[in-house]
Order: sequence, then structure tokens, then C-alpha cells
Amino acid sequence: RPGGEARRYRLVRLRNGLEAVLVSDADADEAGAALSVRAGSFDDTLMGLAHFHEHMLFLGTEKYPGEDEYEKYLSANGGMANAWTADEETCYYFNVNADALDGAVDRLAQFFIAPTLDRDAVEREVRAVDSEYRMALQDDAWRLHSVLKATADRAHPFSRFSTGTRDTLLTEAGGVDALLGELRGWNRRRYVAPAMRLAVVGRESLDALEKLVTAPGRFGDVPAGDRDVTTLAPAWSTGETSARVKVAPVRELRSVQLMFALPSKETLRAHGVDGANPEVLVSHVLGHEGEASLHSLLRERGWIDALQCGSAVSNSGGQLFELAVDLTEAGDERCEDVIDLCFEWMGVAKRGAEAQWARLNEELRLLGETRFDFSEKRGAADTAADVADALWDHPISPLAGPLVGGYDPKATRAVLDALTPENCLVFDVRASHRPDESWVKETWHGASYTNEPLSDVDAARWRGRLKETAADLALPAKNAFIADAHAVRPDDGRAGV
Repeated sequence: RPGGEARRYRLVRLRNGLEAVLVSDADADEAGAALSVRAGSFDDTLMGLAHFHEHMLFLGTEKYPGEDEYEKYLSANGGMANAWTADEETCYYFNVNADALDGAVDRLAQFFIAPTLDRDAVEREVRAVDSEYRMALQDDAWRLHSVLKATADRAHPFSRFSTGTRDTLLTEAGGVDALLGELRGWNRRRYVAPAMRLAVVGRESLDALEKLVTAPGRFGDVPAGDRDVTTLAPAWSTGETSARVKVAPVRELRSVQLMFALPSKETLRAHGVDGANPEVLVSHVLGHEGEASLHSLLRERGWIDALQCGSAVSNSGGQLFELAVDLTEAGDERCEDVIDLCFEWMGVAKRGAEAQWARLNEELRLLGETRFDFSEKRGAADTAADVADALWDHPISPLAGPLVGGYDPKATRAVLDALTPENCLVFDVRASHRPDESWVKETWHGASYTNEPLSDVDAARWRGRLKETAADLALPAKNAFIADAHAVRPDDGRAGV
């Protein structure tokens, strides 16, 4: 936990296989909880079923059958609830006044013990899901995500539409009763205790929180069962990369993302170096904004407004690692020069000596520890959601687990070696594109795009840029201002005001 953190933590495993982190905060005036289920859109048997299921869980349980009872209780006690459905996970969370935690936890637990999944609510919630989809038709974020899905291996679940519509749910199932049967069966198979991780934050003691969670009729009564673990292949490999995707946005966007297929986080960490986060290390260096960095050079030339680097997509089958820039009007006109410099910058990183990378990893580790030790206390719901989610990847240390630890030269080199034109998906999103008859419309959100193999000329030029750097670019110099000790010195009376 962070240095000086007053909160107390306990990890417990219930008899049915559900794991939970309890967080005691004696000074809290709000409480919260979150439950993460290892089931999401990748598990859809109908497109959008996981999202639709998330909606339906809010509409009553056997113990609390009123459709709005849960939200009424939270609202009357200064709280709120929400949920989100992702590729491989769905998370339900709430916050509430500290003295109302017991009732809120009881109501949340019923979602996973005995939801009503009532027939009368099916058509109405299908309409709500369909409305969500239609409201996003002109949203560039959704449109671009759908185009990205269209570039993935068609056999991979990432490629599927996942929001849901009336057609993909009600029509495809064959009516209300058939959809309800599919929904209830999906719930029984996927929503089992070993597939759940819980976090509860309250001002009660740890012992009291444990009793609150394990009381009869609560999370210990969630049905046990076997968690269905699916082994995924990568969504992008040689058949999907070495391509340039041009997209015409709705708004005046100008961005280029260079995306590279990487192994999954689990695979990259398989070498056993404690706490190694190789893709985080490489993204930290490529996203560096100091002297002699790509960011600094492109900003000086007036070609970009922003630069980002990191995992654009991450799931158990693999990752898409991106180096992305938001272009200025001048940068739009010099887009090819910007991409050339991106490859030059990656070449600098690839040629970096192991000693340099070990130093950079140590600096990043120390910076992370400093931020962690002096991090501000977050709200109860945010804390619970973060901890419940982190339990999947860091079951022993969900708080500090995401920090960068030891340096893993093999895993770092695996990330750097992946930065090649042959492994690159160039995602080129600019309002200056002029679609013609060769462009296609993406099926679900209607964005105009084209997906073409990289030209031999571009690929050869970028390979050359990786080998030789004409620009004034260099890996970050040693940072002399990083603290390696965080102890607070006692006031000896000599400190100034």
C-alpha cells in the first residue's frame, strides 16, 4: 500500500471460490464496492448479449424485485451505481454514504445470487441497448473502434460487433422467449463465483467488513461452478499487419497511429522477472517529451499537437502497441515525414544498449514508487473498481502489482523487435482524406475506410529509417532528480517558511 496510507487491507477467499479485497478506511464518509466478472463481449453467443445481460441485472432480484429498488436505495443514501462491459470482463460498482454500506452490499450481492431476468423487461432493455448503439453512429471514437475491429482476424472475437441491436439480439434469437432462454443459460454458465473478484471499501473494521461480505445470503451464496477459461490466439498477425488503413472521420480529426502486434501481457511476463512491465517501459521511453525526443522534435517543427504511446488494445490473446500522433494542419501536409521520423525514433530505441534500458527501467521503477507512495486517496467506488480489476492480473498485490518492477531484457527486446514495418498497422485518420469508389463502409457504424497492404516503397524506406537516424534524436539522459528514498525528515526547527 502507499506509504503513510491509513487504509487497511485484507484479501479473502470465500468457500465458493470468489475472491475479495476488503478496504477499511476509518475516516471515510463514503463507501463503495465493485465486482468484476471474467465474462464479457468475447463470450457473446449473440452479438451484444454480454452488454444486454449487464442491463438486465439492474432490473430486480428475487430478494429485491423492484426494478428500480437498487438505484432508489443508493440515491436515498447519497450514492449511485454503474457498470461497464469490456471484451473479457464486466464490472459493477457503486458508491454510497458510509453508514449505508450494509444495505448496498446486500443488494449488489443479489445480482449474482438470484437475478429475476424478467420476461417483461426484455423488449424494453433491447430497445435501450439498440438506442445506445444508434446514438453512437456519428461518434468518431465508436466509428474508429469499429474500423479497427474490421482489421482483426475474422475468426477472433475482437472482430465482432459487441454493443448489440434489436436485430442481433431479439431477431437473431428468434423472439422474446428464445432470447430470455439464451440470456438465462448464459448467466448460469458465465456468472459463477470462481469467475468473480470483489472489492469493498468502508469505514468498518476489516473483521466487520468480512462479516458483511460473508453473511448468509450474500457473496458466499453466489453459485459455485467451473470458470470457463478460453485460450485466445492473437487478433493481429502477419495476415492483418503490414497494412495502411485510411479512415475519413466525421469531425476535423488529424491523427496517425502506428500499431504493432505484441504478445499478451501474460506471455511477455512469462520470463519470471518480478514486476517486469516491458511494454510500459518501452512506451515510457517512446512517449518521452524531453530534450532530443520525437515529441520535442515534432513540436518544434509545428507538426503535432500531441503524442501518445502504449497499448491500444490488450486482451489474453495479445496486444496492439501504438505510437500515435495528433497532427496540426502543417503536420497533415507533412504526414509522410512525420511517419518517417516515428520510425527513426523507434530505431534509436531498438539500438539502445542493454545498460541504457536497464537504467531507464530503474528510473521508471523509482518514479512509479514515488507516485504510488504519495498518491492521493481516491473515492471509494474508483478504488473498489481498480482493485477488483487488478485482482485478475495481480492476485497477491492488487495495489502495487501494476507498478514497474525488475528489468527483463528478453521481454523488452521482444517488444522492440516487434517494431517493424512488416508488423505495423498504420491507422491513418484525417479529415483531408477524399474517399472514392474504392473505399468501403464499415458495417456497424458506417465509417468510410480503405485497408491496403503497405507499399514496397514505404516498407523499404521505413526499414532504412530504423537502421539510420538523420534527425537529432536520442534516448533520455540520466535523470538526476529522481528520489530513491521517501522517508520524511523530522522538523529540526531550521526549515524556512
